[in-house]
This record gives sequence, C-alpha cells and structure tokens, in this order.
Amino acid sequence: MMFSWQTFLAFVLATGLLGADNRALLVGVSEYPALDKAQWLVGPENDVALAREVLTGDRFKFPAKNIASLVGWPKKEELRPTRANIAKAFEKLAKDATKDDLIFILMSGHGSQQPANEQEDDIETDGLDEVFLPADTTEWNPVKATIEGAIIDDEIKVWTDKIRAKGAFVWIILWKGKETEPNRHEESKTPYHRESSPCPDRAQSRRPWPLSHG
Repeated sequence: MMFSWQTFLAFVLATGLLGADNRALLVGVSEYPALDKAQWLVGPENDVALAREVLTGDRFKFPAKNIASLVGWPKKEELRPTRANIAKAFEKLAKDATKDDLIFILMSGHGSQQPANEQEDDIETDGLDEVFLPADTTEWNPVKATIEGAIIDDEIKVWTDKIRAKGAFVWIILWKGKETEPNRHEESKTPYHRESSPCPDRAQSRRPWPLSHG
C-alpha cells in the first residue's frame, strides 16, 4: 500500500496538482467495542501512522495541521472513528476545501456488503451495496436487512461530491481489513456471516457478504 500511495502522489507532483493547501483525512478502525474482539483489527492503526508519515514527509509536504486522524478508540470521543465523527470530518473537508486542493482520504477497517436500498437513480446490478464499518458498528439487523451503523457507498459518494463541488480533487482509498470468516454451517451474530451456500439471487440474501483484504 505504501508503494501505491507514493506512486500516485509522485504522479500528482509531476502534473502540478499538489499545492500548498492539500488536506487529508485518515480513518483507521481497529476496535469495534460492540463486536467480539475476534473481529477487531491491528492493521488500520499502522495504516494511518504510515500514511501520515508519507504525507508529511519531505517529498509530499502535506501540512500537519491539514491532516485529520480518527483512529483506534481513544478517550476523547471526538477522535474516535465513529459514524458521526467520520461524517463530520467529511463535512469539514467540504467546508475548508478550495479550488485545486488535493484531498487525500484513507479509510482502513472492515468492509462488507448488504442488500441495496431501492433507489431509481442508483441501480446496483448485483443487488448489493458496499459498506464501510465504523467503530460504533453494531449487529446485523435482520428486519431492516442492514448492518447497524454501517456507512454505505452511496453516502461516501454524496460526501465526496460535496468536496469536489468546491473545485478540489479527491483521492480516496478504502483499505478493507481481512476478517476471520465464521464457520459457514454455524449461526453468527456478527456482520461477517455468510450463508452456508451462495444465494441464487444475492439481492434477496438476508445477510451481508464480507469482502476480502483489499
């Protein structure tokens, strides 16, 4: 992943897109207090630390004051990578962004899928929405057919569109952690359970399908 960041940013430097007011949002979700610790991750905190090191280094020189981090589960609630805090951080980026800014966003944590919401202007051909799981994600809701607290890909699009509307360029990386998949023949209360066999019509599936490591 380090190679990918540096390759992209080297391209940005070469094309003259990197400016003085570049901004970044680094999200690393390693702890999920409402879920079993077996579902917690180690990598996201390292991802955030490495990203900050690369961005603020001599080569790319992102101002430290322009980098917001939501990582782990610190005592200060406003620094936790919860759904509300992530949404607020995107709102701040949209507010502060100016024309030709480069906005780098890293979201590292669990990813999954769930049945798509029915929107005429957003048809999911596979019947599934991709979702990112913030730290305050809870259980799979079989009535709503959703993972409680998950951030849907459509929401991320709306948030990033608001930043782009200011004339800024947005580069976002969603780095999905690899979870331990439960036994396919056992019931699981976590959001990572698969059906024991693939559903012929996945849009009718009552549980999300986990995503493998990015």
